[in-house]
Amino acid sequence: MNPRAGFLRSALIAACALVMFVSGAALALAPELVRELALGDSDARLKALGTVVGANDTTALPLLQGLVDGEIQVTPDERVLRVKGDRAIDVLTGAAVAPLPESREDVVVNNRLRREFASAIAVLRLTAPERDVRLAA
Repeated sequence: MNPRAGFLRSALIAACALVMFVSGAALALAPELVRELALGDSDARLKALGTVVGANDTTALPLLQGLVDGEIQVTPDERVLRVKGDRAIDVLTGAAVAPLPESREDVVVNNRLRREFASAIAVLRLTAPERDVRLAA
């Protein structure tokens, strides 16, 4: 193999790996957005929602669905949890939380926000890069 062609091939592989790494990091839901969606006032929540939809960030789908379904709770230290029955998942880390913290409050979502969240869920599902998510929409 020509040394120049080998160098170009290596550079191309490195560039592709970098793009894949950066793309994966960009798709993680930012802690600030999680807090705004769960704890912010209505305007802050709508602004954060616009950011999520504008970025087509499908990693927000579980949080948004949890907000619509009334499953999101926060602890006094502002840890955001998705609680189903006696099980909880930390929204930021995806880690199971056991035992459930005694002190936690439900996140209240009014009807206007619930409609906005539901619309955002529909948009994110229909435009998701994952084929199975689009088909399930």
